[in-house]
Amino acid sequence: MCSGVIGVIWAILWFFLVYNTPAQHPRISTEERDYIEKVLVKKTEQKVCRHVIHELLKIRLKCLS
Repeated sequence: MCSGVIGVIWAILWFFLVYNTPAQHPRISTEERDYIEKVLVKKTEQKVCRHVIHELLKIRLKCLS
């Protein structure tokens, strides 16, 4: 019973305190939002680059075998 109550409290807090994007958050400064978005874009670009390199290496290894 206690863990269920804790779970409900957690869900209510999550619903009111967490936002999908920094742009949707009402209590974040413009500087914070810009920084977070810049870092997220950079990390996304790095992941895409790694994925492309990985796929190219897989294709290259298939051609060699």
